[in-house]
Amino acid sequence: MTINSLIQLCKRTTQYLILALTITLLSICSAYTKSNELQDIVLIQDVLSNGYKSIDIPVDSTGKELFVSIALDKMKSIVLVDPNGQEVTSDTPDVTFSKFTKNALINIGIPQPGMWKLKVTGTGQLSVSAKIKSEIVFYEFNFIFWSGVPHLGNIPIPGQPVAGTSSQAEAVIRGTYETADFKLISPSGQVIKSIVLSPQNIPDVSSLSGSVDIPTNPFRVIATGIDTNGLLYQRITKAQYTPQTVSISFENSSMGDFKEGINTLTFDITNHGDSDTFSITAIDNELGFIAEVEPTSLSLNKDETKSFTVGLNIPEDLNEDIQVKLTVTASSTSDPNIKNFIEVDRELTIQTEVFTLMRINIESSKAVQFSESSSGNLTVVGTYVLGEGNNGFDPTKEKVEMSFDAYEEEFLPGTFKQTESGFLYSNPSGEGVTKLFFGKKGNFKIQAKGIEFRGFDGNTTNWTKPIIFSIRIGNDGKNIGIKHTKSGKLTHRFESKK
Repeated sequence: MTINSLIQLCKRTTQYLILALTITLLSICSAYTKSNELQDIVLIQDVLSNGYKSIDIPVDSTGKELFVSIALDKMKSIVLVDPNGQEVTSDTPDVTFSKFTKNALINIGIPQPGMWKLKVTGTGQLSVSAKIKSEIVFYEFNFIFWSGVPHLGNIPIPGQPVAGTSSQAEAVIRGTYETADFKLISPSGQVIKSIVLSPQNIPDVSSLSGSVDIPTNPFRVIATGIDTNGLLYQRITKAQYTPQTVSISFENSSMGDFKEGINTLTFDITNHGDSDTFSITAIDNELGFIAEVEPTSLSLNKDETKSFTVGLNIPEDLNEDIQVKLTVTASSTSDPNIKNFIEVDRELTIQTEVFTLMRINIESSKAVQFSESSSGNLTVVGTYVLGEGNNGFDPTKEKVEMSFDAYEEEFLPGTFKQTESGFLYSNPSGEGVTKLFFGKKGNFKIQAKGIEFRGFDGNTTNWTKPIIFSIRIGNDGKNIGIKHTKSGKLTHRFESKK
């Protein structure tokens, strides 16, 4: 989900103000973090055949540090010139200039705003990177599509964009700037085309979107504009896009989370280029859940779409929630450069058998005694019934959690002792829970002292506000657990303790 979609989701909920404020604060924090990270302003991969290349490096008025790195197979000279026309050397104040046989590193602590120029001479493969710390952040750029799921909204496209098609794009830039223009550039830094992204009417989010005609060659996206002090800024996406003539799609709305057992997922593959045969592979995040891909090869004519399935076998003996990330790739058998992929990311939540407390019996005469500070002693006597399929529990090996109104306490494995009649925790000299017993015949008893209660008014002996009482015995690796929450009005009268 993109920031744009997240804001729109907030507007459709009754908690819009809270959610919008939360997202705004998160965005500000995230943007602040990114502003203290290095922003890419130049990324170039080229081949120097004529022996020379000049590169502009614009530093805006919010720039704090400038880092330039150069790598070249056969390097002859590296010259960096500041906006005043002065060459930067290792003797220049606040500059670190390290030069080696095939690379050079330059660090300027407080770069002067304006246009810097890098001049490189030599031959071979050239790689240049310039980064800056700045308040102007190219926060996000994505090619997007409608997910088909209302609460997800627009989401980034899977894999690489398709050459020769049009795709919606969304960009987010944060910071103090006046204008923002966008271009697609080649890996060598040459402009391929300008694109138009228009501001979206979303409060507190500097989001721009528009339609982009996808070229056939690799490209990055560069954002340029004027900051509030009239100086040029430049930001570039780290990601390089490689347009493809094959695409894979998966209907997000057709499936929820993965479940234990066999999961069969259906994908569509479309060939947008000449007739070709594609091999299909699938991997997960080193979990080993892939059961089969059927078929493993498909031949498609131009603009033809076919389906294939991927089977996931999720073990039934998992004892913890896990994230399952599936990556499916289609590769041309005639050209290894033609390939695309899709990722499906789902959380597998273990559903534990429930150990149900069928009823809670409270002893009306001595269950709760209060002092004027609304703290008191507590005795709760109850019964439980194991849920269907549950094969037992063992508090000596599992964590136990108990809460009554505002009071919460947990007991780590090993704090209970097993007796002939059940499981016992005892701490008579302590505060809080002093005794907790689970009987083998379905009974339990809790005793506590010094408990704080939110629902009690110390001026009355009749407590009528709802309370919440819960017990949970944690998962012991066999999908065993107990959980019950009892809320409602207590109708017993309790004697105040003066």
